[in-house]
Amino acid sequence: EVFWAIEEKLSQLLIDSAMIIGPVIGYVFQYFEVKSTKNAEGFSKLVCCILLTANITRVFFLLGGHFSWVYMLAAILMIIGQLLLLEICTRYSKPKKLSSDAVFSEVLLEKSRTSFTFYTTCCLVFATCLTLLSYTVGQNKVYIETLGALSAGVEATLALPQVVTNFQNRSTEGLTVVLIFGWAGGDIFKAIYYITDAAPVQLIVCACFQFMTDVTILGQYFFYKSKNAVLDSSRSRKIREVELIEEKAELVTKPQEIQL
Repeated sequence: EVFWAIEEKLSQLLIDSAMIIGPVIGYVFQYFEVKSTKNAEGFSKLVCCILLTANITRVFFLLGGHFSWVYMLAAILMIIGQLLLLEICTRYSKPKKLSSDAVFSEVLLEKSRTSFTFYTTCCLVFATCLTLLSYTVGQNKVYIETLGALSAGVEATLALPQVVTNFQNRSTEGLTVVLIFGWAGGDIFKAIYYITDAAPVQLIVCACFQFMTDVTILGQYFFYKSKNAVLDSSRSRKIREVELIEEKAELVTKPQEIQL
């Protein structure tokens, strides 16, 4: 009995550890992808913003009455991971020169591309507002459940900015496939974990919706990869045809030059 009890605790510890660490692993690979290529244009920073907003809100939701060390540590680790990813993305985003008559929205957009301080300030302001609001409202059930719904609702839109970015670029270049599979695998695992752990319904719905968007991005990855491969092959063939025509033209003109 003691052996089975120890085995059960170890199994639960492994599952809990996977729940905490698993969702971040894909972003670790994305971090090193940006670092190695020194290019962050293919990755949407809105993904980081969504996760930061969702997980900061989730921290207050958990503190309000649905506390779980597993969910809390997962939220904190995700916040740290997204801040690190934002730092390297802003570091390798090429700044654009703004005109002297640039409007506020253009300045704000440029800040969101290249300023890590901009993001940290927004996070601090958001967390401060939630702290003051939670202190004022207290343990109001409607308020706490609303925080949970907002956290899940915001996180459910996680992959949508990446879907739009891929569609606009007609490519998934700069987006590591490990991250995509990490999203899909992590969301399946989260959904199963939430269901078996009798987690709040907001979290279950969020995980299921996220998995559907993961499948969409996975479809985009393979579609654009095959399409771009065909275009590259066609482009290479045309270049080779032009080179052959030029070579033939040289062979024709050389005898004429010798006769002259």
